[in-house]
Amino acid sequence: MRTSSILEILLYSSLIVWIFPAIRQFRGRFFLIFLVLACGDPINFILAGYFNINLGPFNPLLTSFIFAIAVLIKIDSRIPKNIFLGIYILCLFLPLFSNNFKVYYIGVIILHIFIFYQILIFFINKDIDKKAINVFYLIFLLYILLNIFKVGNIVIGITNAWEYHIITSIFQVALGLYFTIFREESPGNFIKL
Repeated sequence: MRTSSILEILLYSSLIVWIFPAIRQFRGRFFLIFLVLACGDPINFILAGYFNINLGPFNPLLTSFIFAIAVLIKIDSRIPKNIFLGIYILCLFLPLFSNNFKVYYIGVIILHIFIFYQILIFFINKDIDKKAINVFYLIFLLYILLNIFKVGNIVIGITNAWEYHIITSIFQVALGLYFTIFREESPGNFIKL
């Protein structure tokens, strides 16, 4: 099977699979976050495919910015939200002054690093109080790490980029299935310390 066919299958399966976590997480703390994840790619796909509006590397940057704002709204942090918001706005607008597409992807990476940081601090604070590890947060952190590595691969330009992209995309679809089955408070998520 050709690489383009595999990527097309992954694209459509990812578009479909990531709708279900938003439905499953409805009324939960992570609903808004999963709603952004469910809508980001389809909106970009519809804009490019049907309306011929292709913003290039600004699409993933804008989606990552909205994702970061959703995390900022829903996850409490010890650092004031204004600091995060200022960094997020800089990551969104500074690449607009560059002609290099890699600057957009570096902005995406920075946004995802801050998202990772917020979720990690939230996870540590919440689980220390309960004396249990919630696997839901670990899987969510893994998802964000995969995004960082996938976009980082675009910036660095590793020679086996397509194979890496395919493997991480398959794994991210599997993570979408996990979030379709489990919610944050599902009893099967907790491992007692």
